[in-house]
Amino acid sequence: MSNLMGNDLYLRITKNNGESHVQHHRVWDAARFTESMTKQHSEAKNPNDRCKVSVATKQDYQKGH
Repeated sequence: MSNLMGNDLYLRITKNNGESHVQHHRVWDAARFTESMTKQHSEAKNPNDRCKVSVATKQDYQKGH
């Protein structure tokens, strides 16, 4: 049996034009997931699709809904 516990993680995705939104994720390893998302968004083939990823709060997420 695994002793991994899921945790809520909120990430702000900011486009090059300054637009942003906050995403909710359920993760086991927040640091590893954040690193992966940062890499994914910063290495997009099209430079216009590259985004900045930063940790946000639950309150930030709730403001957008």
